[in-house]
Amino acid sequence: MERAVAVAEKRAKKVDDEFEQYRRYQRQSPEAALHQEIATLKGMLADSERKIQTERTEKNQAFLEKERFRASIHKLVRDKIVLSSHPMFPLPCSYLAQTYAGKSFETGT
Repeated sequence: MERAVAVAEKRAKKVDDEFEQYRRYQRQSPEAALHQEIATLKGMLADSERKIQTERTEKNQAFLEKERFRASIHKLVRDKIVLSSHPMFPLPCSYLAQTYAGKSFETGT
């Protein structure tokens, strides 16, 4: 009985050693190196996509802020024109013409 246990343990040790050798070979194979490189590249791709998304978000926020600013300027100009036509707050037309000469509210130039 002890001899059978010893043989079984020897056989199990041999199988474990062979499996460990197989795993070492697999880790050192060219395919394993390619799998590792693929994983690295996928990580880099995810980082790049995250950076692109962040830049898009910042660009969209800047655009919205610019549009809000433009709308505020248009409102100020309309209010100033309305006030200038009010008898209590007359502004000379020459002042308005000077202030907004050559300015296009559509293009901002």
